[in-house]
Amino acid sequence: MGNVVAGAVLQICGKAEILPDAKISYAEKVTKLPSYQQNDKIEEAHRINDLHLAGRDNEIPFEKMELTTVLAEAGRIVLLENGPWKSRQ
Repeated sequence: MGNVVAGAVLQICGKAEILPDAKISYAEKVTKLPSYQQNDKIEEAHRINDLHLAGRDNEIPFEKMELTTVLAEAGRIVLLENGPWKSRQ
């Protein structure tokens, strides 16, 4: 998105007229939306994540890249369980 905005700025930069004492303003509205969670996966995600954090990956029934994928998904589900804004606090 940043590249799109930067491209638009560069397109009109040479056409812009400098105005003395011009004010720039903006508005912002933050909307919190619930995350899409598959509730049937949350309990299992916590179990896998807890095993991983305890250093017990050998108790998770996956190996190699499949294990890495399962750990990443479980971590994401746990992190975003209560919505994306909760994970940044």
